[in-house]
Amino acid sequence: MEAIELARVAGLNLDPWQQHVLKGSLGVREDGKWAAPSVGLVLGRQQGKSVVLDARQLAGLFILNERLAISSSQEFKTTSESFRRIMGLIEGTPELDAKVSKVFTSHGSEGIELKNGNRLRFIARSANSGRGFSASAIYLDEAYALTQGQMSALLPSMAAQTMTGNVQLWFASSAGMANSEVLASLRERGRNPLSEGLTYFEWSAADDVSSDDVDAWYQANPGLGVRISEDHVRTEMATLGDEEFRRERLSIWAKLGGESVIPAGVWAEAFNEKAKPGKSVAFAVDVPPGRESATICSASYLEDGRIHFEVVDRREGTSWVATRLAELKEKWKPVAIVVDAGSAAGALLPDLQRARLRTKQISLRDYAQACGSFYDTVMHGKASHPGEPVLDEAVDAARQKHIGETAFYWTRKNVVSDISPLVGCTGALHGLQSKARRGGSTPRGRILVL
Repeated sequence: MEAIELARVAGLNLDPWQQHVLKGSLGVREDGKWAAPSVGLVLGRQQGKSVVLDARQLAGLFILNERLAISSSQEFKTTSESFRRIMGLIEGTPELDAKVSKVFTSHGSEGIELKNGNRLRFIARSANSGRGFSASAIYLDEAYALTQGQMSALLPSMAAQTMTGNVQLWFASSAGMANSEVLASLRERGRNPLSEGLTYFEWSAADDVSSDDVDAWYQANPGLGVRISEDHVRTEMATLGDEEFRRERLSIWAKLGGESVIPAGVWAEAFNEKAKPGKSVAFAVDVPPGRESATICSASYLEDGRIHFEVVDRREGTSWVATRLAELKEKWKPVAIVVDAGSAAGALLPDLQRARLRTKQISLRDYAQACGSFYDTVMHGKASHPGEPVLDEAVDAARQKHIGETAFYWTRKNVVSDISPLVGCTGALHGLQSKARRGGSTPRGRILVL
């Protein structure tokens, strides 16, 4: 294949999987146009994904006669690095370098123009990037960060070539984030055997695989044993957060809308029928927006170090909550009782104060941290629960609302099930861990208001 041979001449000796992607993406129909006008490539970092893009871009510039190709990344530094990498390949190959007419090095708009007029431009993405161009090929690296606005700017730049030209759109990325809507849509198409006009390549492990499963490492990393050593992966597993390790190295996607955040298999593994609440216990109450019911949940440390979650009480209405919490306080001497003052449960605070339960307000940031802590506790195999249907259903219905790039909280938007049992257990976990962080100085029976 000419593209693979050109890459070899330029110093790129492609691995078998890289050759497979290149061959699979360059198939043509009887009319000579691409069988796949769109190409998706998703796998973990440092596998050699950029090498595939380099080989494809060289082919477009020197073999396929693409008059204008645009290479786009989310960040300026990635875009500049891509440009320098391509220039190094061309300058190191005299027969290619002799065909170059101009090189543009202005930061943010680097590019190469050949003597025959073919051009390859490198741009960082923005709401306006791509406007004013008419491209035959567009390469979208770091596609997990693509937004609909950026796509609206880039896609029309190919429109003028679609009747008489031969256009191809590439998406290259590591696994998607929770807000990777554009990439998620591409993946959905790629997994549908009836989809047309797209060839999709993804290397990833199963969502419920153990992070230390070496076979899963190889399944998700075609560069393992070639570019990446097992020892390095072990170092990553020990130093990265588990969620980051699973996304970056196992290519397990952050859960998107319509999917449970916590895999059912992982939650099922935490089932512990015989467990009873430990001596150090925290309670939390949650009320859904409609105030039709209330749920009291607990979190406690077990002797084996796991954290046990239970739904303690759940009834219609809310008038019973203060009395019930007072009973629980008397029996269990909890380290904390948690209420979200900003939620519907905040209306219970006067009743709780009359029951002589003290209150303390904490921030939304603390609640977001508690949601992350609940997720990590479950995903790390440190959770325990008795298999209550209402809690199982709430966990299955869990959806994330992100705050910035890493923090999130459980959202009720577009969720049919009542997630109060999950919110309650998360609040109880915060109370339990807050006590541990303060070294046991918190008065018993205190209400922490989220």
